[in-house]
Amino acid sequence: MPRAWTAALLCAGLVASAALYTYKLDSVPAYLTLDEAHFAVHAASLAETGRNLNGQLLPPLISLEDPEGEPFTLPWGTTYYLPFGMYLIAGALQVLPLSEAAVRTPSALLGGVINVALIFAVALALFRNRSAAFASAAVLALSPANVIISRQALDSVCQPPFILGALWCLATYLRRPDPRLALAAGAILGCGIYAYITSVIFMPFYLALFWFISWRGGVLDRRTIAYSIGGFMVALLPMALWLAAHPEAARSLQLQYNRADPGSATLMQTLAGAGAFTALGNTLHIYWSYFDPSFLLVQGGNARNLSTGETGVFLYAVAVLAPLGLYHLRDHRLVRLLILIGLLAAPVPAVIKGAPYAIQRASGLLIFVSLLAGVGLAHAAMSTRAAMRATAAILIIFMVWQFASFYRDYHGIYRMRSGYAYDPTAFRDAAESLIRIGDEGGEHAIYIPTNFYDASAKWRFYTRKHNRPGLWHRTSYYDGVKALEAAPPGSLAVLPAASGSAVDGWEPIVIVKNPGDEPTATIIRRRR
Repeated sequence: MPRAWTAALLCAGLVASAALYTYKLDSVPAYLTLDEAHFAVHAASLAETGRNLNGQLLPPLISLEDPEGEPFTLPWGTTYYLPFGMYLIAGALQVLPLSEAAVRTPSALLGGVINVALIFAVALALFRNRSAAFASAAVLALSPANVIISRQALDSVCQPPFILGALWCLATYLRRPDPRLALAAGAILGCGIYAYITSVIFMPFYLALFWFISWRGGVLDRRTIAYSIGGFMVALLPMALWLAAHPEAARSLQLQYNRADPGSATLMQTLAGAGAFTALGNTLHIYWSYFDPSFLLVQGGNARNLSTGETGVFLYAVAVLAPLGLYHLRDHRLVRLLILIGLLAAPVPAVIKGAPYAIQRASGLLIFVSLLAGVGLAHAAMSTRAAMRATAAILIIFMVWQFASFYRDYHGIYRMRSGYAYDPTAFRDAAESLIRIGDEGGEHAIYIPTNFYDASAKWRFYTRKHNRPGLWHRTSYYDGVKALEAAPPGSLAVLPAASGSAVDGWEPIVIVKNPGDEPTATIIRRRR
């Protein structure tokens, strides 16, 4: 195939992928998650002033605290996040007005365009086969889990481009051992540390993998090691200097791995509380969860903000194509070894965290399974055997049909049944109502319950989106309805649905409902 045709087909595919990943970003998912809201408001501050809401100038780690508006202190203290995703959003807000779609656009383009283009380049460098490169890119782009996690303004989609960049450097270095490629790989992996919490483990691992595969390929030398370490350390220098001045940030990163998700326990917690035997069993269970066929192919993760529950991480055809790809790589032992190591290592950070079925913590699975499936599809499609070519055609048709079914469900019924997972309070509708009523005149005081988790970040987002700073500054947070007794006449308050709608001296004016038409809150007004 001529290069011009290759470039044209790749560009057409990327445009189609961009359309799929950015369609209706403002309303699907239905609501901002708590982290999306935090990321958005800090990114908006960075875009406007170069500082986060804590006043820190372009920090290499970003605290999600909002000293001006946070109504409570988290039990584990200040939480610091790696900043790459927030800086991407800040860049987007230089040209786009603040909105749900604007803050989600960078991650959607990263997951649906940049990562797809990069896996094409990696597959081409590894396999020297354009059909395998196109197929690998298609498998990644059509993976339901990649669509779901890429359409949220979160940092979990930020790690794969750095892994893919380093893999391309490695694949090219194996054919042309230029130390500048080792330097580039080290620098890319060093920059990858800023992407996502699991990068703290994964980026040094991939640097070691670069050395190991180069050694097995007979091209590793001292200069390669020195150049790669140099690139890695230079990229890490800003963070190292900043952490020296802010040691509490390093402690926060450590606590994120020592703090389990609700309903689970980290590896260290299990070791301390139940002993080594139980910890080993739990570790094996969590590790296996990432290779569980039900997870990979049938229903995906347990959380509705990571899976529709109707489709797995990958499409069904991958169950045939990935093993086929592994078989066809039997004569390319070095490449097969590289992919197998990456595949088997992908769940390790999630295992340490004690988090099963969480694909966002094991995004390496998306990369390495897509590469294997791409090789399998390409070899089947180009086989000299008519039966294999027919099988490839049937699988392609089935993949397109299954993805179309997933995508319709994702934009349809899934939007309603997943609303609670994204925001059980449906705070977007409450905020829009408060702003609309506030625009009717008067200097209303606003009262929001503290048990609306992360309502402060979401309320800051919506008051900034609609340019209503006055409403933000007139907002207070309350613990119980008795706190509303001192509210001045005309005040507005958000009342959780569980509290009912009757409060002495107040009248209900808006009932907030989620996409499933279930009440989540009532907006009440103090009688004059």
